[in-house]
Amino acid sequence: MSPYGLDAEREIESIYNAGLSIEELNLLPSPKYAYPLFIPLRTDELPYNYVVPVQWVAMDARQLLGRVRVDHSVASRMRGRDPIQLRSQLRVASPTRVLGVLNGADKLLEGFWGMPRRQFFRELASAGVNLCTGPTFSVVREGYTEDVGVPAAHNITMVRRHHMVATEMGSSGIPCAPNLYWRDDRNRAQWVEWLGVNRHVNVVSRDFSRTKDPSAFRPHLDGLAEILDRIGRKLHVILIGVGPRNSRYALETLASVGATCSLVTAHPIVVALSGGRRLRLNPSGDLNTDVSLTSSRLSLVGTNIRTFESYLASIAQPLLPYCENSLVHAVAVTS
Repeated sequence: MSPYGLDAEREIESIYNAGLSIEELNLLPSPKYAYPLFIPLRTDELPYNYVVPVQWVAMDARQLLGRVRVDHSVASRMRGRDPIQLRSQLRVASPTRVLGVLNGADKLLEGFWGMPRRQFFRELASAGVNLCTGPTFSVVREGYTEDVGVPAAHNITMVRRHHMVATEMGSSGIPCAPNLYWRDDRNRAQWVEWLGVNRHVNVVSRDFSRTKDPSAFRPHLDGLAEILDRIGRKLHVILIGVGPRNSRYALETLASVGATCSLVTAHPIVVALSGGRRLRLNPSGDLNTDVSLTSSRLSLVGTNIRTFESYLASIAQPLLPYCENSLVHAVAVTS
């Protein structure tokens, strides 16, 4: 069932004009930063005096917004934050850059859609958030019965919402890495055309938090790679929810079309804190986990981060787009 209930078609029609078409999508230039291969999530779960030694850190919608209230609304958790406070909360040093990731459950994003969004983005800017990804309003299988899917109007409206929110970010001073998702071949062609015209946008994103199984992940990533290949210029892609299992395929597939990427995941931290598990490279160069009986869970966090970074670097090092940057641990986006 659609999140709008039985009156889905009427409700979606009533809010259709609140979004924007892709032709109206208007973004700030992508920031000219060096983007690392790995950007961790959920660092705020570490002890207060722990400092994660990373160049970038990510915050998801759970950290950016409050819980969904009884009236289905949400509120900003960024109100009154300054850059120093925010980085202390995230357990990183003051020079660390912060990525806001607007992914989450449908109810949370519905509440986000109804909140004063421009004020929220101004709060993010004041807190020193450097970049946000486009929101992941659900685009799902289409149909006209409850057991098949939702009306096409639902997905069209969700994509239009994404374009509206991304444009609002820019007008509020927050650069956006648009979330490249689509309904059909026509949408893919529209992204190719839009990115061909808007050459100031060099960083894009895609959320795979709910598409982790390789059999589902690979076709979606292949569709993304097809878009990037047709654009004919180099882009950097922020891949959300891509952990060790899919990382090799992600880096190699995107590199085959000239793109580089950053993987946003909590995996190295979560396996350490929740299971006392250590990431390790086996003799064949693949990444495995085992339970450590000698190291504390907190010490495993640092070990796992370093191991995952080294693993990604070993994959990226021979790939042409990374060689062209003369960088392995970070990719410079300069044009």
